[in-house]
Amino acid sequence: MVMHVTCQSCDTHYAVPAELVGDGGRRMRCGECGSRWWQDAGAMAGAGVAVAEKPASRTLVVQRNGQWQEESSHRFTSFFDNVSNRFSAQDFDAADHSPQRFQRMKTGRQQRRLREENAIVEAEYREIRDWRGGIEKIKYWLPRAGVVGLMAASILIVIFVE
Repeated sequence: MVMHVTCQSCDTHYAVPAELVGDGGRRMRCGECGSRWWQDAGAMAGAGVAVAEKPASRTLVVQRNGQWQEESSHRFTSFFDNVSNRFSAQDFDAADHSPQRFQRMKTGRQQRRLREENAIVEAEYREIRDWRGGIEKIKYWLPRAGVVGLMAASILIVIFVE
C-alpha cells in the first residue's frame, strides 16, 4: 500500500510505502527543500490497512523520483535536527523577504570569500617564509661544509702523497 505524503514547506507530493511509516508515525525529510516533519499514520489506520510496526528512530528521506532512503541518527545530524525543526516551524512573512535581508546574505558571502582569499594568501606567505628559512640555513651551513670539505681533502692529499 502506498501513502501519499506532502511536504509542508514546498508542497511537493511523494508516494511512500505505508509499511515505512509505521503505526506511530515517522520523521520525514523532504528531498527537495530539506525541511523535516512528523508524518502521522492516522490517515492510513482509518483506511483499515494493516501497517507493519517499524521503529521511528530513523528519518525517512523522500525524493521526487519515488526513491527513498533512511537517514541514520548520527550524533552530528541528530544535534542539528532540533535546530532545523525550530526554524522550519517558524512562519515566514513579507519582512523576511526584504531586500535588506538578501543584501546581508550577499555581504556575508562576500566576507566569506574575502576570508577564504586571505587564508589562501596567508598560506602562500607561510610557504614562502618557510622556503626563505631554508635558504637562510643553506647560506649558513654551505660555507662551513665547504671549509670542512677542504680540510678533509687536504688531509687525504697529505696522507696519499707521502
